[in-house]
Amino acid sequence: MKTLLITFLLYFIMLSASANAVFMDTSLKGVKGKSHTVKVVYDEHEMISSIQIIAPRGWIKWMETDDNGIVRFTPEWKGKYFTEVSKKEKAEGQAFEEYSRASSMSFAVK
Repeated sequence: MKTLLITFLLYFIMLSASANAVFMDTSLKGVKGKSHTVKVVYDEHEMISSIQIIAPRGWIKWMETDDNGIVRFTPEWKGKYFTEVSKKEKAEGQAFEEYSRASSMSFAVK
């Protein structure tokens, strides 16, 4: 019973937190010279149009996502890559001007 309660609470917390969150999905392992896919998930009705890729040698590139929030690129170097996305929205009726949501993650390329 305790496990069921904890599972339910975690599901509720994740569901509540993900309502307007930005997520990225990708393999945590990549291969130099082979295509790598990153998917950005924000809202089923609105996509984030670009993602920032940062390579181990400092190379930075903004790439456009397709209609499904997916970007594909070919890693040129071995090492740790970082990806980052952000989304800003106007906040009406709040004590602040805008919401800023961001997500970043890293993955290794061998």
